[in-house]
Amino acid sequence: MNYTQPQLEYRLLAKYPDVFWCDPDYYPVARAGQEQQNAVTQFPSIQSNQQEFSAILEQLKMTAKTDYSDSEKLLVYREYKKLTYAAQMTAGDNGYRFDLRTGTGQGQHITGSINNSGTVTETKREAV
Repeated sequence: MNYTQPQLEYRLLAKYPDVFWCDPDYYPVARAGQEQQNAVTQFPSIQSNQQEFSAILEQLKMTAKTDYSDSEKLLVYREYKKLTYAAQMTAGDNGYRFDLRTGTGQGQHITGSINNSGTVTETKREAV
């Protein structure tokens, strides 16, 4: 089976559940209500990327519909941020190269590749 890029990103997140990334809604400065406001504002753009939106709905076990509540938009937005910031992916031969960080404090910087069928190969792991 060949997976889409967002589905492959979810496979990486499942393999590396403690991936570390900076959430722009909370770093460097958190503002009350900002995440919800961004979720509502950016929802049409997120929804327009059908491949990514479908993967997010699948991950959340939500069905596609025409109208979403603000709380559902927030759930979708949080998944969108994971896909956008958690792992950097670059198209390569038969898949993607990835770069991510795991853990807190003395974490790991991991690079590697994931092929279109979801097989992950690490090429480098180092303490950061």
